[in-house]
Amino acid sequence: MVLFAGACDRKEEINVRIAVYVYSHGEELIFSETYKVSYRFRAAMFRSFDGAQIRPKAFGEAVAIQVGDNTLFASYLSTGTTPGAPLAGAHRSLFDAARKDEGFAAWIPVARTLTTETSVPRKDWPVFIGFKDPNDTTTAYRIEAGDIPFATIRRVTVQATSQTPDMGDVARMLPWIETIPGGSICPEEWDKRRHRPLDKIPCQHIPKSHLIEPYNAE
Repeated sequence: MVLFAGACDRKEEINVRIAVYVYSHGEELIFSETYKVSYRFRAAMFRSFDGAQIRPKAFGEAVAIQVGDNTLFASYLSTGTTPGAPLAGAHRSLFDAARKDEGFAAWIPVARTLTTETSVPRKDWPVFIGFKDPNDTTTAYRIEAGDIPFATIRRVTVQATSQTPDMGDVARMLPWIETIPGGSICPEEWDKRRHRPLDKIPCQHIPKSHLIEPYNAE
């Protein structure tokens, strides 16, 4: 059994630009958004960096992608560092580029200087969210990058930036987003889940926070 003498907490923040390169009808389009990413670091005293817990949380809004009449959003707005957690991908890409062997205390200042684009591995690409009808919350759906019918996602990049998150694109494309309460954007999903099989629910559970997550300084 290992005993820890105590624990310490700290928080670091960094502004990160996410860019999605989209190819459609012979043209490459670039859509980007800036997130403020807050890294909470919790480590027990006498514990090595390898055993520390780093929990990133992104604030801002999803990358809004408009190709013709098609609306799509690429989101890293989720919490977690476990495999499959979208933000973990951007976290790892930036972390790997910022001398991960130097540990948490050193890598954040280094990461802030990484203003050139770093490619995110495909396995760590963001969640893609589409709407069959942008005016109808029940038509939201998740889609894999390779299944998008109207465009090809060529690459996703991450880089540090001095810019701050600029909210508004999602609300412009989805005017109802700021009027609905938190939780799922499918307003009837949880009630219907109690009474119907999952395949009978009219819309997918997609958290509002995957589209917009305003920043509140703590």
